[in-house]
Amino acid sequence: MQNVLITGASSGIGLVTAKHLLNLGYKVYGTSRSLERLESIQGLQAIEMDLCSDASIASGWEKIEKAGGVDLVINNAGAGYIGSIEKMSLDEERRLFQILVHGPMLLNRKVVSFFRKQGFGLLINVTSVAGILPIPFMSCYSSAKAAFIAYTSALRIETAGDSFRVVDLRPGDIRTSFNEAMTKGLEDSFYQDKLTKAWQVIDKNLKEAPDPLCVAQKIEQIIQDKGAQEVYYVGDFFQTRIAPFLLRFASSKLVTRAILAYYKLD
Repeated sequence: MQNVLITGASSGIGLVTAKHLLNLGYKVYGTSRSLERLESIQGLQAIEMDLCSDASIASGWEKIEKAGGVDLVINNAGAGYIGSIEKMSLDEERRLFQILVHGPMLLNRKVVSFFRKQGFGLLINVTSVAGILPIPFMSCYSSAKAAFIAYTSALRIETAGDSFRVVDLRPGDIRTSFNEAMTKGLEDSFYQDKLTKAWQVIDKNLKEAPDPLCVAQKIEQIIQDKGAQEVYYVGDFFQTRIAPFLLRFASSKLVTRAILAYYKLD
């Protein structure tokens, strides 16, 4: 596992992971919609790739394949939206699913085919705890992450017995600039009070969350584990240990109450 591709490498988890793996001696290809955001990262092989464009995905992957390909792919690129379901535009919904689900799925078709021919490989899909514990007023984000979790499980089943691994990495809140970059619909005449309360909790949690280096180190662990697990969690103890454990045994009604209380909406 010496050659790595990381989507969304220009900021947040992707940037920290790229730097961490470069420091460990890996050759790292990093993607972004803008090459300018990548060119300042010393040692990084910058690849322009817009997950909203099929042509851009194909072009970016072709450059990587011509350079010899990769052993490890980390689907990390992200986007978010906060606002009520009723007010979210259809275009915004489609954009979010394109970046978080459809774009990575298209890239993965190419990756899986390459890994099979190569005879080995590791595919890490970065999903989210939000895919199993929905975040109020981030319904589309949670839905897209849930879809990506299901897709990752299905891909792992379909490729069982192949010579490469498929891993689901589920971070909780990680301290990045995600909230600043997220599209916001915070003005809402009907839901204003609830929306404001939820946003205050969401924003506070992110500011107090673990450093993104913990994700980079977890990816390093996944590489070294060589098939020990299929699903990994990373983040604070409650979100990544207690909450998923309770979800397995609690009723849906109790889970709803817990989420309402957590975001101060009860």
